[in-house]
Amino acid sequence: MTNEQTPAWFRQYVSQPRTSHFLRSQGNLVHYQMWNAEDKNKPALLFVHGHAAQSHWWDFIAPAFTKDFRVAAMDLAGHGDSDHQDEYTVLGIANCISAVADQLGTQTTIVGHSFGGTMSRIAAFTQGADLKGLVLVDSLISDSKGARRSHPQAKSKQHHYASIEAAMKRFRLKPPQPKPPAYLFDYISRHSFKAIQGSFSFKLDHHLFSKMVEDIDSDTDISLPDAATMVKKISCPVFQIYGTQSRFFPPESIASLESWLGPDHIFRIDAAHHHLFLDRPVEFTQMLGHVLSKLLK
Repeated sequence: MTNEQTPAWFRQYVSQPRTSHFLRSQGNLVHYQMWNAEDKNKPALLFVHGHAAQSHWWDFIAPAFTKDFRVAAMDLAGHGDSDHQDEYTVLGIANCISAVADQLGTQTTIVGHSFGGTMSRIAAFTQGADLKGLVLVDSLISDSKGARRSHPQAKSKQHHYASIEAAMKRFRLKPPQPKPPAYLFDYISRHSFKAIQGSFSFKLDHHLFSKMVEDIDSDTDISLPDAATMVKKISCPVFQIYGTQSRFFPPESIASLESWLGPDHIFRIDAAHHHLFLDRPVEFTQMLGHVLSKLLK
């Protein structure tokens, strides 16, 4: 892929300096990166990726906001450079998000995509009193509370590939959608693998869902309601940006979404699927900037 085929804005953003940081949450290392850690007087903006992704999915989005925010992007538990765990819980993953947000300071705004939006919503509901805002990105909201599905433990071992190029050929978007431009797809796939003794394997803990156990917290006795009830009770403003081609937001669902969040808190990206900032990165960045401007007033 030549520079001529890669947009200048993309090259500019992914070349922006960033620093790597770790903290411990419930004994496990959580990784996050920052673009302007020294700007301590700015409000914080935390990006949270979806399932099977990692913080580098935001490398070509996050730098656009360093003028107004102290910007960070984290790796969820079992993803990226955060620890794999023997067991995962919903509240445990949400607590990781809260821990990073607290580290950044009060009045943090969280932007969460898909599964990361779900976990960010739970973090905002349980521990979000100091949050400035929550922006959900194509993250499903429902007024029904279904039982957690069981995911049997995968039997296959972690695959190892002889080269990063061979590994990248195995990378897929989930859920599937039309492939984004090669410069985007190659970038996120390259960052999805780690080198181990001369070979390459996925950073993702492929057993994450099969390791999920029910939350047991006798001290707090937290009982999570359905997502629609949750967003109505979150103390900070909640926004949703969705793609008009997303399988999770058919046209008939928008009326319910408007009733839960308010029509002025819902924004759409036309001709975009679930991974909408891969489909329409420039439009998404502009739309997110518009949403965040409402929180800066």
